[in-house]
Amino acid sequence: MMSKQTALVTMVLVMCCWHTVSGQLRISGRITDSTFHPVAYATVELLQDSIPAHSGFADSTGSYLLAGIAPGKYRQVVKYLGSNIWEQTLFINRDTVTDIRIPSNAGKYLSGVTITANKKLIEQLGDKLIFHVENSPLSKGFNAVEVLQRSPKLTVGPDGEVLLANRSVTLLINGRKPTLQGAALASFLAGLNAEDIKRIEIQNSASAEQDATAGGGVVNIIVKKKLNGFKGIAKSSYLFRKQDYGTYNGSLSLNYGSEKLGLYSVFGYSDNKDLGKTNGKFAYQSGVTNTNTESFDQTDNSIDLRTGLVYYPNKRNEFGIEGYINRNSFNFDEQGTQQLSVKNTAPVNSNIHSISGLKNKPWYVTLNYGYKTDSSGSSIQFIGDLGRENSRPFNDVQTYYPDDPVRNSHYQYRTTALSDYFTIQADWTQQCSHGIQLQAGLKYGKVKRSNVVIPQFLENNQWIIDENQHQDFDNNEGIFAGYGTLSKQWKQHFLKAGLRAENTSVKGFNRRNNKDVSQRYTQLFPSLFYKYNWQQDKGFSASYKRSITRPSFADLNPYTVKQNDYLYQIGNPYLQPYYMDMAELSLDIPSQSFTLFGRKTVNIIQGAYFTDNNLVNYFQPQNFGNFYETGIDHNYSGDLAKWCYASVSTGVFYNSFEAVDGVKTAGISFYNNIYLHFSLSKTWSVDLFNNYQHRYRNKNLLGEPKYKTDVVLKKSFPQAGLICMLRANDIFNTRIDENLSYYKDFTSYFYMKRLTRSISFSIQYTFDNKKKVNTDRVSSQNESRQRL
Repeated sequence: MMSKQTALVTMVLVMCCWHTVSGQLRISGRITDSTFHPVAYATVELLQDSIPAHSGFADSTGSYLLAGIAPGKYRQVVKYLGSNIWEQTLFINRDTVTDIRIPSNAGKYLSGVTITANKKLIEQLGDKLIFHVENSPLSKGFNAVEVLQRSPKLTVGPDGEVLLANRSVTLLINGRKPTLQGAALASFLAGLNAEDIKRIEIQNSASAEQDATAGGGVVNIIVKKKLNGFKGIAKSSYLFRKQDYGTYNGSLSLNYGSEKLGLYSVFGYSDNKDLGKTNGKFAYQSGVTNTNTESFDQTDNSIDLRTGLVYYPNKRNEFGIEGYINRNSFNFDEQGTQQLSVKNTAPVNSNIHSISGLKNKPWYVTLNYGYKTDSSGSSIQFIGDLGRENSRPFNDVQTYYPDDPVRNSHYQYRTTALSDYFTIQADWTQQCSHGIQLQAGLKYGKVKRSNVVIPQFLENNQWIIDENQHQDFDNNEGIFAGYGTLSKQWKQHFLKAGLRAENTSVKGFNRRNNKDVSQRYTQLFPSLFYKYNWQQDKGFSASYKRSITRPSFADLNPYTVKQNDYLYQIGNPYLQPYYMDMAELSLDIPSQSFTLFGRKTVNIIQGAYFTDNNLVNYFQPQNFGNFYETGIDHNYSGDLAKWCYASVSTGVFYNSFEAVDGVKTAGISFYNNIYLHFSLSKTWSVDLFNNYQHRYRNKNLLGEPKYKTDVVLKKSFPQAGLICMLRANDIFNTRIDENLSYYKDFTSYFYMKRLTRSISFSIQYTFDNKKKVNTDRVSSQNESRQRL
């Protein structure tokens, strides 16, 4: 064990000690407007034969630096909001200082962030697609979920899941994966205003600096710099489904910034009430069927507070601390009927009433420190996290048999799930000569979870603990990781290669039977990305990535939970992690991209049913088989007219699956996601969303088509600081969940329809002391205040 950890540390230290010291040419200077005020965050490029050779950004003072330049003739270009505002031709044979003064006729590009159709909002830098939210129509009046829903290549699923090319992504905040999940994460994103988002970075596949669990695409939300002065944003919304069923959301964001200090707090509250109906059927090859029909009411609410500060003692150092606390609850009240039919016997009918839910109290504290080691972008960063998840799930199931009351039963399950975690992380970035960048880092995380499940059944008006289902167990997981990446930009080529190593140790102890479950393994995860641009906006890229998905603590718990007399959910302490290898080929042309992909997943974990001799069904996570995916995705993002912006994603894919029980499934499908933004005037706009997923194969599941259309009307009142939005959701009432799962001896059918057609109204009010952004402050590292 120690030799493996020593090898990880040695790998990173060796990379950290590699400094290139020869043959470095630089060009630097300061960019100002015609009145000598700095032009912050302009893009500076050096081109050879119209091909970008080097690029970078000016900082908050207008200062820029490009390093690693080979001697030769270049065209130097300055861009702002995607538009060229200055250029010159020069020959570089030594370190050069060029101060740039932008002429007054370029002032129309420097007067703020009012968007016009000719301003470029999207660009490709290395292996990332950059969407500049602050320069877009999305910069005001939206929250983070709504911005993601409108971003290039991205959609948001009906359950709030962020999708890239219709597949789940790893979501990051300033380069860091949030520790929050479920309702707490949704509440956090709902409280993050578009006004606080600088840009969104989109990667088709993860690289080595991200956790090895990042298997598909990566979406990184980068947060803006702070204000010099005070600013507040109050938002409120209500969604109406039908009488007594709707969703209320409210939030208040307060920010204060000075030369060296930034303070912020965000308070959020939500309350939701929903309803729907479900039905299902188990059909066995023997002719036996088990059907159920149910209706449900769902209520959930959340209240949270996030607050923090960032301190800049000088231009090289940054200190930050953030605290977060959340209280959320969820209740699911379901009533229905069940019928078991066996040939040549009378059907067995029962009525079921189930109430389930949970209460959770997560919190965390994050500390970070950043140090700029030079003026070319090199840095060292340290991050520490400490937090807790305090969840209390419960389940109450009553079963009535009209024809056989002796079989009536009433079960209750009370669970206490307590998770304590901490992580420490160090990241190093070094800008070298000849367009080379090195990155390396170490990370250690520890999670300790204790779980107690107390099942009780009612007998003779007394509650009796069911010792057969009583559970009391602990899980501990430690992950030690190290990574190194090397990237190089030369002429029209970009290459990035990385290697990540992770050592995982999992220990579980069941206090009921004194049994231990342990897992320990070390794996390497390589990544590779190459891109060739034959013109400035036209390129070809290829990538490869290997990832891991570890079993969740919930899946590893040896629990047993009764849903009804014929359905139980059980854990699996013997689950093994599964691995995915992914390769992609992409073609990028102005406003469009085409991606050909292939993915191989071995030993995939999936919830699956099996049945005993008494026709009782058990749902258990299992290492269920091998899954193969191939397909092609197309994305268009651009202006159809001066008043119309479109983002359209379309894909065709073929999936095949071979289960451990020998069942094989395969099929082809396609999807289409459309977002249209219509600018009716400076203060009026309309958004249209249309999402369609054709019938598809996903492992052993055959999913029926999914279709949904939303329309949003937005009106802003700039002088009053107000923004109002009216939204119609699922206007054709077509959104359903329906699928059929195939097993060796039976099939399982599921159908659910919620109240998806609804209408919502929201209002946002912004108030401040009218002070402008302080352009002399350190801001490039300020983005880490949202690092969760």
